[in-house]
Formats: sequence, C-alpha cells, structure tokens
Amino acid sequence: MISDISAVEGRQLALSCDPAQTGDYAALTLARHEGSDPNGRPIVRLLGMTRQKKVSYEIQVMQIVNLTRRLLLPPYNAGGVTQILDSGGVGKPLLDHLRSASPLTANTRGISMHGGMRSWTSQSEGITRASKVDIVTSLNNSFISKRLVYDPETPGLDLLDKEVLNLRQTTTAAGSVKIAAGRGHDDVLFSVAYIVYLMAEGPTGETAGWAESTVQYWDAIHNAKPPAEIEGGMPDHMLRDRGEMDRARKSSYRFKWS
Repeated sequence: MISDISAVEGRQLALSCDPAQTGDYAALTLARHEGSDPNGRPIVRLLGMTRQKKVSYEIQVMQIVNLTRRLLLPPYNAGGVTQILDSGGVGKPLLDHLRSASPLTANTRGISMHGGMRSWTSQSEGITRASKVDIVTSLNNSFISKRLVYDPETPGLDLLDKEVLNLRQTTTAAGSVKIAAGRGHDDVLFSVAYIVYLMAEGPTGETAGWAESTVQYWDAIHNAKPPAEIEGGMPDHMLRDRGEMDRARKSSYRFKWS
C-alpha cells in the first residue's frame, strides 16, 4: 500500500475501511494530512488504496490493527493514525470488535450512510450518520477544488478511477436520489470518500478531523505506545499486482475526475 517511508514519517494519517462479507470486496485507503489550502481547509493526499475478496471479518480487523501498528513503529514513525470504518448494517458489531481489538484502534471513527438528504452525528457512540449524497458531493468537491491530491503512481489509483467512472446517480419515481455503481463496485471510492468527509470537509455540526491541530488531540487518540514487536507484517494482498479485472475501463459520467 505504501513504500515511501518519507511519505508517512511524522505525518497525521487516516486509514479508512469499507468492510465486506467474504463474497464481496473489502477496501482499504491510506491518506495523509497535506496541510491546508489558502482558506485554511485541510488537504488530503492519497497514499494507497487496495481491495480484497473472500476475507473474514476477523482478518479484516487484524489487518487494520497490524497496519496501524506498523505505521506507528520504525521505520515509518507516523505521527498519528485515525481509523475510519463503515459502520452501517453489520459494520456496527465490526466497529465494536475493532475498537476492542487493540488500544491503537480503540477510538476508531464510525460512519453510517443513509439515503436521506440530511447528515447528523451521534456523539455518544463516535458514529457519524451521513447522507450518501453529502458524502459523494464532498468527494466531488474535493476533486474540483484540488483538495484531494495524489501522484500518478499512487497504488490503487486505477481502481478508484474505474469506480468513479462507473458511479451513477438516478432519481426514483418517488423523487429520492439513488447513488450506486452502475457496473462493478464502489468500495474503494467510498473508503476514500469517508476520509474526505470526516477529516477534510467536516460533517454537519462538526469540525473536520484534520482541522484539530493540537498535539494533545493526537496524543488523546494514541495514548498507548505500540508494542516493540510487530505482530505480522504488511498483508500479502497489498503487495500483489492487480490483474486484468481491476483495470479501468472507459465510461462517461458527470462526476468530476481529473
């Protein structure tokens, strides 16, 4: 997912997961705080995206824990890692599992999408209830404003490209808006969108996560030092070459992508 140590060292990172049952794709995205634009709004740099299939919930949880531990330890020495997990549906017990799996993931942020037009936050459980329209709009705005940045060789960029091109918005007979992949998947896209929405845009009634600039904020999230030994290493699937099925295909859609 990431091979450039200098891209991580001392940085404030976000690790976002769109989990899945074993028959579907689970997606992981790693991004960093890149500073702020002239208006003081956070900029997100994508460091890597990946997806995998036929992986149990238990393994998905341990991958997040182990990757967090790896990023905080030498040689990476990240300044902090905020975990984000889609907690809709079966994701809620998975969020509970992840929070209890390690002190490093005890403050994982949950995000649960709904089909309405209004977003709000449940402070008591650390879960943001967010409109899917708001989340996708925030992602679209971040592309247009150049507050979501990436290098051409960013791992998984081809997956994101394909999913953006395949995303469709339709209006039902009842007048509600439906957003979904027209063909294929949207797991990587939403794992990116969660980071943009929570850490850069700021949900309704909340400040964007990366607008919190004090050292105390990050110390509160990661007040437990990681153990000296790394349990396991980088998951094998993050190092594999992507095959033909993951290559982007040409399509057309109104979503801004450049």
